[in-house]
Amino acid sequence: MEFSFFEKIFIEFSSRYKSSINDLSRGERRLLELYIIVKSKSYFALLDEPFSYLSPIQIDKAKEFLLEETKNKGLLVTDHLFRHVTDICYSLYILSNGKTHLAKDINDIERLGYANFNS
Repeated sequence: MEFSFFEKIFIEFSSRYKSSINDLSRGERRLLELYIIVKSKSYFALLDEPFSYLSPIQIDKAKEFLLEETKNKGLLVTDHLFRHVTDICYSLYILSNGKTHLAKDINDIERLGYANFNS
């Protein structure tokens, strides 16, 4: 994995090549972690709450990156920030009452008791 490719996707890192991981913010560390996991040599990647600690702009960039990478590997994403997940997913499953349920549309998220859209 080359830094130049990472830098093209996440331009804010262009001046950070020689930075220590400890010099990065939590969001920057999360983006780096996301990139390394997704670009690893595997057929699938499991991403647990990949949008945590990211700013709204970073989330948009991460979603673009993940959508592009679905051409290369399968991604299984778990996140409580379900609106971001629904932006990038092809199939959405909700865990409710100890069972997984295929959500056919966004309304199933509320019907299955995961979120309340009326509040």
